[in-house]
Amino acid sequence: MTYIPDPEAIPALTDLRLKPPTGGGKPSPRRARKAEAALVRAEEAVRRTTTQTGPPLVAVETDAAPHVRLGLLWATLTVGFTAAGEAWLAGWLAVVAGVAAGQLSHGWRRKGARPIQGVAMLSAAAMPLAALAGADAMTGVVVATVGATLAVRLVLATGPSIGKPTRDVAFTLAAALPAGVAAASPVLVRGIGLTETLVFLSMVFAYDAASYVVGTGSGGPWEGPVAGAVATLPVTLVVAAVLVNPFTGSSPLVLGLVAMLAAPLGQLGAAALAGDVDAPALRRLDSLLLAGPVWAWAAASLLR
Repeated sequence: MTYIPDPEAIPALTDLRLKPPTGGGKPSPRRARKAEAALVRAEEAVRRTTTQTGPPLVAVETDAAPHVRLGLLWATLTVGFTAAGEAWLAGWLAVVAGVAAGQLSHGWRRKGARPIQGVAMLSAAAMPLAALAGADAMTGVVVATVGATLAVRLVLATGPSIGKPTRDVAFTLAAALPAGVAAASPVLVRGIGLTETLVFLSMVFAYDAASYVVGTGSGGPWEGPVAGAVATLPVTLVVAAVLVNPFTGSSPLVLGLVAMLAAPLGQLGAAALAGDVDAPALRRLDSLLLAGPVWAWAAASLLR
């Protein structure tokens, strides 16, 4: 909600009448000049208020997107595909990653950059699918993405329209790799087990929900991430108290700490990556950008 003042709700100050002296008669010239100067200063203050962000006189909703409902839908579908099986989850996240890479590429192209959108989308979508075969297969997709981007850009760099090949390759990889790795991480965790994946998603979704609810109404940029980190504590404590198997020893605390620290850094990275480009699919993956691969690696090391 953004609030702007309504100038029509404020009466014209020049129409206000001076109260005559209690003793009757006209005010002295000196007093009249002072009153007129005060009115001019007040009217100038009102004029500045109507052109700047001011008090909440009139509420204007500038963003009508149903963020809460979209977040709930995203969480419900992701948990549902997780329960359905590893292949279902990989297919769902492949779609999300491909859309995120496509939105980034499209937005950057409108601003003058020239990422290879098709390569970015295919590469991002391929990473969750490759994660079905493990981390080594994912690494192969990353290497193939770099090679395919260079090859396609070399083919396109013909004639006078060579452009800026290095910049184009960098934008293509920036659109493909973060989204692809973030989407592939839950698939890697799903290869460890269903319980582990549900715990991972619970931590991330708890962070996302608290960060959004508190962050949208906060006065500082740090309040949302702090609220999100605090919201992962109950999940961590429940896992440590109830799910002793497979979460033995200090593993719940270590994994909870990873989610607390890495999720906000992922959000920060996604914001820096997208800038003012509209990429709602990337917003669904932003908390996974760093927390996903680190949590998957930590879980594979602690729980196997």
